[in-house]
Amino acid sequence: MDLLLEMFPALSDQIDPAFRVDDKDVVLRKIRLYAGAGNALEQILQTHKIDTVVLSGMSLSAVVMATVYRLIDLDYNVVVIADNVLELPGDDQAAEVKHVLLALLRRIGVQIVSLEEAVHMLGKS
Repeated sequence: MDLLLEMFPALSDQIDPAFRVDDKDVVLRKIRLYAGAGNALEQILQTHKIDTVVLSGMSLSAVVMATVYRLIDLDYNVVVIADNVLELPGDDQAAEVKHVLLALLRRIGVQIVSLEEAVHMLGKS
């Protein structure tokens, strides 16, 4: 990671220090709604023969959904961590939108799991 930060110093202030990034981690810059736009995400997934992608994050209706649709189109198994996605602003209407969007994701074959379930799944992999 140190070499990466030397090459791209701006990355250091974009990753919260609470996240431990080591040499095995891959850090990609996200520049569009789809997480793989403008970076090597798809090549990395193909090179490492990864068939399942786990998603969480902010802006469920935009960023997460755009990434889900693209990855589903590319025949990846997609898992969304329901209690680790956020719809902004965080009000009652956002909670309703989140509920509807998660229901739609189930209909297109996305696996919806809790954070606890995701951690358990990762422990088995």
